[in-house]
Amino acid sequence: TFQLPMSPLPNIQTIDVSDNTINGQIPSNNFNSIYPNLQHLNLSGNNIQGSIPSELSQLSLMYSLDLSENQLSGKIPENILADGHPLQFLKLSNNMLEGPILNIPNGLETLILSHNRFTGRLPSNIFNSSLVSLDVSNNHLVGKIPSRIKNSSRLKELYMSNNHFEGSIPIELAEHEDLTYLDLSQNNLTGHVPSFANSPVKFMHLNNNHLSGLSKRMFNENSSLVMLDLSYNEISNNIQDMIQDLSYTRLNFLLLKGNHFIGDIPKQLCQL
Repeated sequence: TFQLPMSPLPNIQTIDVSDNTINGQIPSNNFNSIYPNLQHLNLSGNNIQGSIPSELSQLSLMYSLDLSENQLSGKIPENILADGHPLQFLKLSNNMLEGPILNIPNGLETLILSHNRFTGRLPSNIFNSSLVSLDVSNNHLVGKIPSRIKNSSRLKELYMSNNHFEGSIPIELAEHEDLTYLDLSQNNLTGHVPSFANSPVKFMHLNNNHLSGLSKRMFNENSSLVMLDLSYNEISNNIQDMIQDLSYTRLNFLLLKGNHFIGDIPKQLCQL
């Protein structure tokens, strides 16, 4: 079990006991007084059970917390994601955490919550100005993708696959100036795929949705696209135009299976 020493250790700034066989619960008392200057805590890859103690929020210098790949349950304590906390990196993936995602503090750069049991809608401020990488894939989240993503000017990676998101893909997402990785696969998205002609995206996974069409001009000669997966949707139009656009890109992987395309294979497809 993870046990605290009897006396304070003010010189300890990093604790990494990941990938062991630690069990039991995370101590909830005196963590702050024992490690007053702790900045990095990594307990990932163990057998730790129970809930995340709210006392971890009292570690006022901690900027990196990794509790992934354990057996943690319950909700995320609200004060861990409170505004004013210096936390920049939070990884809680591969646990049994549940409940809604209530708040995203300004200053957080990496948030990885995948493979849990989170429910509800994304918080209204999830696309704040500080996020660089967001992973909420493999949960039970619902609702539409917030169009406020345009406020998250630094966002580069967005993973939202295997949830219950619905509605259309916001045009603001396609116009984001820094986004390079986008995974919206395995949801309930509908409507047309917006134009990514002015997007720097390199990897785009839109498979296993209910998307029904493509924009007239999907990409252009400045596109950096390497992989495009549109498989298992309901798309039937504009494949010729899209293939023509893709001839300008650096495309390595194109997946179109399981759609409603009709007619001959465009000649441009053989020239990619």
